[in-house]
Parts: sequence; structure tokens; C-alpha cells
Amino acid sequence: MLADNPNGPPIVEEYGVFLNIPYDRAFEPLYLAYIAGLSAFRLAPRATPQIPGGERRLDRILDLIRDCRYSIHDLSRARGWRAGKSLSDLSGTDVYAHGGTPAGVFRKLCNALVLADHQPGVAQMAMIYRKLRRGLPNLIKSTGAKSAFKARVFADLIVVAKGLASEPAG
Repeated sequence: MLADNPNGPPIVEEYGVFLNIPYDRAFEPLYLAYIAGLSAFRLAPRATPQIPGGERRLDRILDLIRDCRYSIHDLSRARGWRAGKSLSDLSGTDVYAHGGTPAGVFRKLCNALVLADHQPGVAQMAMIYRKLRRGLPNLIKSTGAKSAFKARVFADLIVVAKGLASEPAG
């Protein structure tokens, strides 16, 4: 989380990664892929489902983004890729196209996070993903949620993925 620094700006969570993604059933496989992949890199996925509703929600979203060292903005549903590519060239942000598959997300995370301290393989990310996918219905049922995009489900997915990422490869 964000920590106050009396001598300057807030201290950013070193391993935090803000996910700006669609929140609907059709995107669920990629949502799980991002959680699995980032957890395999020993990074901490952060997203808006963990922000409670109420007033000043936009301010809390901005705080969450500022708290994170990295951010991923999945624009796979956005129109006008040529304009997006041109803007990314000007802003210095790379575009990684995952092709709409979990395996594509894993490959692109490997390219985008090549300088990360921990370098998992695609096979480890896929294993975490499969286990998250299999366990998701029970997790949703046990939390009483209506979808995978609720705060408690998101938090539980992070805990499970982190545990799976720490298991020895094999």
C-alpha cells in the first residue's frame, strides 16, 4: 500500500501492478491469466474491485494507480489501434498484443517484465491459471459473490495464486 513519506511524495508499492481491464464474463479467462501471470512474477495485482463504492471513488482509483510501480491497461476491446500505437510511440509506452488468449497474456508478460527480479516460465503461469480456473466456481460460491470481479473473490484469487507461485516447480 501507499506509505506516507514526510520528506517527499508517497512511497510506491514496489511490487504493485495496477490492472485496467474490462470486468465482464467474456474477459474472465484473461482476468485470471493476468492474476496468474503477475503472481508467478511475484508481483501484486491491484484492481478496482478492491476499492469499496461510495463517494470519491475516482480519487481512490487514482490513489490505487499511484500506489503501484507498474500498470497494465488492456485495450484489446478498444477501437483505433493505429491511433493507440501512434500515441504509445509518442509517450514511450510499449504495446503488447496478447491475441485474446491466456497463453498470449503469459508470453506478453514475459516480454514486458523481462527486467523483473523473478523470471517464471509460461508453463508455471499456465499451471497457476488452470488451478485458478478450476477453483473459481467454488470460490465464487463460498464468498456468495455473483462474479469473479468482486472484491472478496479478487482478494482470494490473489492469495491462492501467490501460494501456487511459491510452490516449487515440478
